[in-house]
Amino acid sequence: MTAAVLTREEFGFVPAVTVTSLRDLGNWKSRADAIEQLRRLVDELPDAKKVLPSLGAFAGFLNKLLDDPNFKISLTTLQIWDTLLGKVGAAARPVVAQIVPTLIKKLGDNKHVVREANMSSIATLYKSLPCETIDALLTAFAKPETARGAATARFKEDALCAVVRAMLDNEHFPSKQVNPAELVSRLGAAAQAGG
Repeated sequence: MTAAVLTREEFGFVPAVTVTSLRDLGNWKSRADAIEQLRRLVDELPDAKKVLPSLGAFAGFLNKLLDDPNFKISLTTLQIWDTLLGKVGAAARPVVAQIVPTLIKKLGDNKHVVREANMSSIATLYKSLPCETIDALLTAFAKPETARGAATARFKEDALCAVVRAMLDNEHFPSKQVNPAELVSRLGAAAQAGG
């Protein structure tokens, strides 16, 4: 019975015991070990085929980890997102609406290393899905619950930096999916919007 539990997988490639450990909020040591194991599993994933059938569920699981108050869990989850998005590429299209709002929450974070990891994840998503990434980021400016209060300026700065950083990747910009004139217009409007 124990052997069956240890070999059972979730999301197509993650041992169930790892997922259980990550959900055990009372055991920080077990969770720290489990998040590192999850990072290694994603790093070593030969291709995205194993995760694609359950990408939506895995995205939901990672989003919960990204909201975790434990700094190590949250930061490592951003690194996992970056690697995973690089591996799934355009196959991430069905979960962009699920991914980007969670990444946006980390814009304006007071820790530089978190902001950098987040920008890297957004840039990786842009490389595969430029139009969807830009739309999702700029849509955030229209949502008062996303960008308001004292953090608004930092949020705007980080969101605009994420867009510009993605644009400066000479391999992926200009993208045929993104109209540069329209993008500049939207960036200007976004920078001036809100409070």
